[in-house]
Amino acid sequence: WAFFWNLMPIKLEYFGRLFYVFILCFSIFYVCHNNLKDKFTGSIIFILTILFFYKYERFSGLQEILIFSFLAILSKYFSLLKNSKNIYYVFFIILGCNLLIWFKAEGIAYSSILILLLNFSKQISRKMKVYINISYVSIIIFKIVIYQFFDATLIDIQGHPYYLDYISKLNFEFIIYKLKFIIPYLFYYALTNVFFISGIIILFLLNFQKKNDSYIKQLNLYFILNLIFIFSAYLFRDMEIEYSIKTTMERIIFTSSGFYVFLIIDFFKRLNKKF
Repeated sequence: WAFFWNLMPIKLEYFGRLFYVFILCFSIFYVCHNNLKDKFTGSIIFILTILFFYKYERFSGLQEILIFSFLAILSKYFSLLKNSKNIYYVFFIILGCNLLIWFKAEGIAYSSILILLLNFSKQISRKMKVYINISYVSIIIFKIVIYQFFDATLIDIQGHPYYLDYISKLNFEFIIYKLKFIIPYLFYYALTNVFFISGIIILFLLNFQKKNDSYIKQLNLYFILNLIFIFSAYLFRDMEIEYSIKTTMERIIFTSSGFYVFLIIDFFKRLNKKF
Protein backbone atom coordinates (compact mmCIF):
# COMPACT_ATOMS: atom_id res chain seq x y z
CA TRP A 1 0.00 0.00 0.00
CA ALA A 2 3.01 2.32 -0.33
CA PHE A 3 1.43 3.45 -3.61
CA PHE A 4 -1.62 4.78 -1.77
CA TRP A 5 0.14 6.57 1.07
CA ASN A 6 2.45 8.30 -1.44
CA LEU A 7 -0.60 9.83 -3.10
CA MET A 8 -1.23 11.94 -0.01
CA PRO A 9 0.59 15.25 0.70
CA ILE A 10 1.54 13.87 4.12
CA LYS A 11 3.53 10.67 3.53
CA LEU A 12 2.09 8.49 6.30
CA GLU A 13 1.82 4.72 6.09
CA TYR A 14 -1.53 4.98 7.89
CA PHE A 15 -3.16 6.53 4.81
CA GLY A 16 -2.28 3.41 2.83
CA ARG A 17 -4.31 1.36 5.28
CA LEU A 18 -7.27 3.72 4.93
CA PHE A 19 -7.32 3.20 1.16
CA TYR A 20 -7.60 -0.56 1.68
CA VAL A 21 -10.58 -0.01 3.99
CA PHE A 22 -12.13 2.42 1.53
CA ILE A 23 -11.82 0.04 -1.44
CA LEU A 24 -13.40 -2.82 0.54
CA CYS A 25 -16.27 -0.65 1.79
CA PHE A 26 -16.86 0.75 -1.69
CA SER A 27 -17.01 -2.72 -3.26
CA ILE A 28 -19.59 -3.96 -0.74
CA PHE A 29 -21.58 -0.72 -1.00
CA TYR A 30 -21.57 -0.92 -4.81
CA VAL A 31 -22.79 -4.51 -4.76
CA CYS A 32 -25.55 -3.77 -2.23
CA HIS A 33 -27.14 -0.92 -4.18
CA ASN A 34 -28.98 -0.95 -7.49
CA ASN A 35 -28.57 2.59 -8.79
CA LEU A 36 -29.34 3.80 -5.24
CA LYS A 37 -33.08 3.16 -5.80
CA ASP A 38 -33.34 0.91 -2.75
CA LYS A 39 -31.42 3.21 -0.41
CA PHE A 40 -32.82 1.90 2.87
CA THR A 41 -32.65 -1.84 2.15
CA GLY A 42 -29.30 -1.58 0.41
CA SER A 43 -27.80 0.50 3.20
CA ILE A 44 -29.01 -1.90 5.91
CA ILE A 45 -27.55 -4.88 4.04
CA PHE A 46 -24.31 -2.96 3.51
CA ILE A 47 -23.93 -2.09 7.21
CA LEU A 48 -24.78 -5.62 8.36
CA THR A 49 -22.38 -7.15 5.83
CA ILE A 50 -19.51 -4.91 6.93
CA LEU A 51 -20.17 -5.53 10.64
CA PHE A 52 -20.48 -9.28 10.16
CA PHE A 53 -17.53 -9.59 7.80
CA TYR A 54 -14.99 -7.13 9.21
CA LYS A 55 -11.75 -8.53 10.59
CA TYR A 56 -8.83 -6.33 11.56
CA GLU A 57 -6.38 -8.99 10.35
CA ARG A 58 -7.59 -8.48 6.77
CA PHE A 59 -5.83 -5.09 6.70
CA SER A 60 -2.35 -6.26 7.63
CA GLY A 61 -1.01 -5.17 4.24
CA LEU A 62 -1.85 -8.29 2.24
CA GLN A 63 -3.19 -7.70 -1.27
CA GLU A 64 -5.89 -10.36 -0.93
CA ILE A 65 -8.34 -7.72 0.28
CA LEU A 66 -7.92 -5.84 -3.01
CA ILE A 67 -8.49 -8.93 -5.17
CA PHE A 68 -11.53 -9.85 -3.04
CA SER A 69 -12.99 -6.35 -3.47
CA PHE A 70 -12.59 -6.23 -7.23
CA LEU A 71 -13.91 -9.77 -7.68
CA ALA A 72 -17.02 -8.63 -5.81
CA ILE A 73 -17.45 -5.66 -8.16
CA LEU A 74 -16.79 -7.73 -11.28
CA SER A 75 -19.30 -10.37 -10.15
CA LYS A 76 -21.98 -7.68 -10.40
CA TYR A 77 -20.87 -6.82 -13.94
CA PHE A 78 -21.23 -10.47 -14.94
CA SER A 79 -24.78 -10.46 -13.60
CA LEU A 80 -25.62 -7.23 -15.45
CA LEU A 81 -24.15 -8.69 -18.60
CA LYS A 82 -26.80 -11.43 -18.71
CA ASN A 83 -29.61 -8.85 -18.93
CA SER A 84 -27.93 -6.54 -21.39
CA LYS A 85 -25.86 -6.67 -24.53
CA ASN A 86 -24.10 -3.49 -23.51
CA ILE A 87 -20.42 -4.02 -24.35
CA TYR A 88 -19.42 -1.48 -21.70
CA TYR A 89 -19.75 -4.19 -19.05
CA VAL A 90 -17.25 -6.29 -20.99
CA PHE A 91 -14.94 -3.29 -21.14
CA PHE A 92 -15.20 -2.78 -17.37
CA ILE A 93 -14.47 -6.47 -16.74
CA ILE A 94 -11.31 -6.25 -18.86
CA LEU A 95 -10.22 -3.14 -16.94
CA GLY A 96 -10.86 -5.04 -13.70
CA CYS A 97 -8.74 -7.95 -14.92
CA ASN A 98 -5.97 -5.48 -15.69
CA LEU A 99 -6.04 -4.32 -12.06
CA LEU A 100 -6.07 -7.88 -10.72
CA ILE A 101 -2.85 -8.87 -12.48
CA TRP A 102 -1.00 -5.94 -10.87
CA PHE A 103 -2.11 -6.63 -7.29
CA LYS A 104 -0.45 -10.01 -6.89
CA ALA A 105 0.79 -12.98 -8.94
CA GLU A 106 -2.41 -14.91 -8.11
CA GLY A 107 -4.33 -12.12 -9.79
CA ILE A 108 -3.27 -13.53 -13.15
CA ALA A 109 -5.04 -16.80 -12.29
CA TYR A 110 -8.26 -15.03 -11.26
CA SER A 111 -8.24 -12.68 -14.24
CA SER A 112 -7.66 -15.66 -16.56
CA ILE A 113 -10.68 -17.40 -15.03
CA LEU A 114 -12.83 -14.31 -15.66
CA ILE A 115 -11.66 -14.09 -19.26
CA LEU A 116 -12.57 -17.76 -19.73
CA LEU A 117 -16.04 -17.00 -18.35
CA LEU A 118 -16.44 -14.29 -20.98
CA ASN A 119 -15.34 -16.73 -23.68
CA PHE A 120 -18.03 -19.20 -22.60
CA SER A 121 -20.72 -16.52 -22.40
CA LYS A 122 -23.47 -16.79 -25.02
CA GLN A 123 -24.31 -13.10 -24.64
CA ILE A 124 -21.02 -12.13 -26.28
CA SER A 125 -20.41 -12.49 -30.01
CA ARG A 126 -17.45 -14.42 -31.40
CA LYS A 127 -16.01 -11.24 -32.84
CA MET A 128 -16.15 -9.58 -29.42
CA LYS A 129 -14.49 -12.62 -27.82
CA VAL A 130 -11.57 -12.26 -30.22
CA TYR A 131 -11.17 -8.63 -29.12
CA ILE A 132 -11.41 -9.69 -25.47
CA ASN A 133 -8.65 -12.28 -25.85
CA ILE A 134 -6.40 -9.92 -27.79
CA SER A 135 -6.91 -7.24 -25.14
CA TYR A 136 -6.11 -9.63 -22.30
CA VAL A 137 -2.96 -10.97 -23.99
CA SER A 138 -1.89 -7.38 -24.63
CA ILE A 139 -2.35 -6.56 -20.94
CA ILE A 140 -0.17 -9.52 -19.91
CA ILE A 141 2.51 -8.58 -22.45
CA PHE A 142 2.41 -4.98 -21.24
CA LYS A 143 3.07 -6.12 -17.65
CA ILE A 144 6.00 -8.28 -18.77
CA VAL A 145 7.46 -5.36 -20.75
CA ILE A 146 7.15 -3.03 -17.75
CA TYR A 147 8.86 -5.55 -15.47
CA GLN A 148 11.64 -6.06 -18.00
CA PHE A 149 12.09 -2.32 -18.45
CA PHE A 150 12.54 -1.75 -14.71
CA ASP A 151 14.56 -4.95 -14.35
CA ALA A 152 12.04 -6.35 -11.85
CA THR A 153 11.20 -9.98 -11.12
CA LEU A 154 7.83 -10.91 -12.57
CA ILE A 155 7.38 -13.86 -10.22
CA ASP A 156 9.01 -14.21 -6.82
CA ILE A 157 10.67 -17.61 -7.08
CA GLN A 158 10.91 -18.05 -3.32
CA GLY A 159 7.29 -17.13 -2.76
CA HIS A 160 6.02 -19.16 -5.70
CA PRO A 161 8.29 -22.19 -6.15
CA TYR A 162 6.94 -23.84 -9.28
CA TYR A 163 9.40 -25.76 -11.44
CA LEU A 164 8.79 -27.82 -14.54
CA ASP A 165 11.34 -30.36 -13.33
CA TYR A 166 9.47 -30.81 -10.04
CA ILE A 167 6.08 -31.08 -11.79
CA SER A 168 7.37 -33.66 -14.28
CA LYS A 169 8.64 -35.87 -11.45
CA LEU A 170 5.33 -35.96 -9.55
CA ASN A 171 4.07 -39.53 -9.18
CA PHE A 172 0.67 -40.94 -8.25
CA GLU A 173 1.62 -41.81 -4.66
CA PHE A 174 2.93 -38.32 -3.93
CA ILE A 175 -0.17 -36.70 -5.46
CA ILE A 176 -2.39 -38.84 -3.21
CA TYR A 177 -0.22 -37.87 -0.23
CA LYS A 178 -0.76 -34.18 -1.02
CA LEU A 179 -4.49 -34.64 -1.58
CA LYS A 180 -4.82 -36.07 1.93
CA PHE A 181 -3.86 -32.63 3.21
CA ILE A 182 -5.48 -30.46 0.54
CA ILE A 183 -9.02 -31.86 0.72
CA PRO A 184 -9.56 -31.74 4.54
CA TYR A 185 -8.08 -28.26 4.87
CA LEU A 186 -10.08 -27.06 1.87
CA PHE A 187 -13.30 -28.19 3.55
CA TYR A 188 -12.26 -26.64 6.85
CA TYR A 189 -11.34 -23.23 5.47
CA ALA A 190 -14.39 -23.21 3.17
CA LEU A 191 -16.68 -23.83 6.17
CA THR A 192 -15.05 -21.04 8.16
CA ASN A 193 -15.46 -18.45 5.39
CA VAL A 194 -19.00 -17.07 5.43
CA PHE A 195 -18.98 -15.79 1.85
CA PHE A 196 -17.49 -18.95 0.34
CA ILE A 197 -19.76 -21.46 2.07
CA SER A 198 -22.87 -19.26 1.69
CA GLY A 199 -22.15 -18.74 -2.00
CA ILE A 200 -21.73 -22.47 -2.60
CA ILE A 201 -24.94 -23.32 -0.73
CA ILE A 202 -26.97 -20.69 -2.61
CA LEU A 203 -25.43 -21.79 -5.91
CA PHE A 204 -26.37 -25.39 -5.12
CA LEU A 205 -29.96 -24.37 -4.27
CA LEU A 206 -30.35 -22.38 -7.49
CA ASN A 207 -29.04 -25.31 -9.52
CA PHE A 208 -31.39 -27.64 -7.64
CA GLN A 209 -34.28 -25.33 -8.51
CA LYS A 210 -33.11 -25.53 -12.15
CA LYS A 211 -32.60 -21.79 -12.38
CA ASN A 212 -29.78 -22.26 -14.84
CA ASP A 213 -29.64 -18.81 -16.38
CA SER A 214 -26.42 -17.54 -17.92
CA TYR A 215 -25.18 -15.97 -14.69
CA ILE A 216 -25.67 -19.19 -12.69
CA LYS A 217 -23.84 -21.14 -15.38
CA GLN A 218 -20.95 -18.70 -15.18
CA LEU A 219 -20.84 -19.12 -11.39
CA ASN A 220 -20.82 -22.91 -11.82
CA LEU A 221 -17.88 -22.62 -14.20
CA TYR A 222 -16.11 -20.18 -11.85
CA PHE A 223 -16.50 -22.67 -8.99
CA ILE A 224 -15.01 -25.50 -11.07
CA LEU A 225 -12.11 -23.41 -12.39
CA ASN A 226 -11.45 -22.01 -8.93
CA LEU A 227 -11.19 -25.52 -7.48
CA ILE A 228 -8.82 -26.52 -10.28
CA PHE A 229 -6.67 -23.49 -9.48
CA ILE A 230 -6.58 -24.28 -5.74
CA PHE A 231 -5.67 -27.93 -6.25
CA SER A 232 -3.08 -27.10 -8.91
CA ALA A 233 -1.50 -24.42 -6.71
CA TYR A 234 -0.68 -26.99 -4.03
CA LEU A 235 -0.10 -30.10 -6.12
CA PHE A 236 2.53 -28.44 -8.30
CA ARG A 237 4.19 -26.39 -5.56
CA ASP A 238 7.63 -27.48 -4.42
CA MET A 239 7.06 -26.79 -0.74
CA GLU A 240 6.20 -28.76 2.39
CA ILE A 241 2.49 -29.33 1.83
CA GLU A 242 1.04 -28.96 5.33
CA TYR A 243 3.01 -25.81 6.13
CA SER A 244 2.10 -24.34 2.74
CA ILE A 245 -1.62 -25.00 3.25
CA LYS A 246 -1.72 -23.68 6.80
CA THR A 247 -0.04 -20.42 5.82
CA THR A 248 -1.87 -19.65 2.56
CA MET A 249 -5.10 -21.59 1.96
CA GLU A 250 -7.28 -19.45 4.24
CA ARG A 251 -6.26 -16.38 2.24
CA ILE A 252 -6.90 -18.12 -1.10
CA ILE A 253 -10.39 -19.17 0.01
CA PHE A 254 -11.09 -15.64 1.22
CA THR A 255 -9.85 -14.08 -2.03
CA SER A 256 -11.88 -16.36 -4.29
CA SER A 257 -15.03 -15.85 -2.18
CA GLY A 258 -15.27 -12.29 -3.49
CA PHE A 259 -16.96 -13.50 -6.66
CA TYR A 260 -19.87 -14.89 -4.61
CA VAL A 261 -20.64 -11.64 -2.79
CA PHE A 262 -23.12 -10.32 -5.36
CA LEU A 263 -24.84 -13.72 -5.60
CA ILE A 264 -25.36 -13.82 -1.82
CA ILE A 265 -26.57 -10.24 -1.44
CA ASP A 266 -28.86 -10.45 -4.48
CA PHE A 267 -30.30 -13.74 -3.17
CA PHE A 268 -31.24 -12.24 0.20
CA LYS A 269 -32.64 -9.10 -1.42
CA ARG A 270 -34.89 -11.23 -3.63
CA LEU A 271 -35.85 -13.31 -0.61
CA ASN A 272 -36.75 -10.14 1.29
CA LYS A 273 -39.02 -8.98 -1.57
CA LYS A 274 -40.92 -12.29 -1.49
CA PHE A 275 -41.78 -11.81 2.16
